[in-house]
Amino acid sequence: MNAINFQMATDIEMGVPEMSSLDSEALTAWETTLMRFGEKLAPTIMDEGQAHPDGMFLEFAVAPAHSAADMLLKVETMRHRLEAITGYTLHGYDFVRMPEALTEDSHPFLYEMATTMGCSPDMTAGEYRSIPHWIRFNPYKEAGMHFHLDLPQRVLDTFSEEVDWRTGVTQMTESDRYAEGFVHELSRATRLFHVGPQGEYTPWYRTPGTYRLKPYGIEYRSIGSAVLNDPERLAMLCDTVYRFTRDYWRTHA
Repeated sequence: MNAINFQMATDIEMGVPEMSSLDSEALTAWETTLMRFGEKLAPTIMDEGQAHPDGMFLEFAVAPAHSAADMLLKVETMRHRLEAITGYTLHGYDFVRMPEALTEDSHPFLYEMATTMGCSPDMTAGEYRSIPHWIRFNPYKEAGMHFHLDLPQRVLDTFSEEVDWRTGVTQMTESDRYAEGFVHELSRATRLFHVGPQGEYTPWYRTPGTYRLKPYGIEYRSIGSAVLNDPERLAMLCDTVYRFTRDYWRTHA
C-alpha cells in the first residue's frame, strides 16, 4: 500500500423506518426479507458489495474505495440497490428498541439475530468472549458504520480526535446519544453499555476511539449508522476519513 494506491472500506447496518413499533405482521415481512440474505459467514454477494442480516438490521459492506467520492458513491449505490431488492426504504440507526411484538416464539430467526452479538467484541469493549446476560436480552440495540483502514494502531488517538470531532461524537453528552427519551427508562446497569477502563459506562457505538485491530490495520467503530440519513454529514465523514488516510500515507509510504 502506498500514497497513490491505498484503499478504504466500510460496512453499515440498516433497518426499516419505525422499527420499534413494528407489529407482528410487519416483523414477519422484515424477518423474511432478512432471511433472503443468508448469514454473516455466508453473505449475499453482489456487484456493489455484499449484504447479510446482523441483529435486527441488514448490514452491507461495499467494495474498497480509492477516494472519498468513490466511497460515498459505493455506499449510496449499495443502499439504493438493497432498497430496490427489498422494497423497503432503509434507514440508519444509532440505536433502536426491540418491538414488543418480537418474541422467540413468534419470530425465532429475527429474535435470535436480535439477541446475539453479530461480530467479535470491540477492543475497547472489555474483550468479551461471550455475550453478557444484560446485553443479550437488553431491549435496545445499537447499529454502526464501520471503517476498515490500512492504518497502524499508533495513529488511533489522532484519527479519533479528527474523525470524532468532525462528526460530532466527542461533542455528544449521554443525553444527546440517547435523545429518543425512552432509553432513560433503563437503569445504568441494564443499558446497552459496557464498563470502561475507569469503571465508567459507555455505549457500544458513538463513543470516541472505539476500534478493533485487524490484520490489515484497524476497524474504526465510533460512528452510529444514523449518519446514513444525513447526506451532508455522510459526505463530510467519508471526506474526513479519506483525507486522514491519504495524508498519513503521503508521509509514511
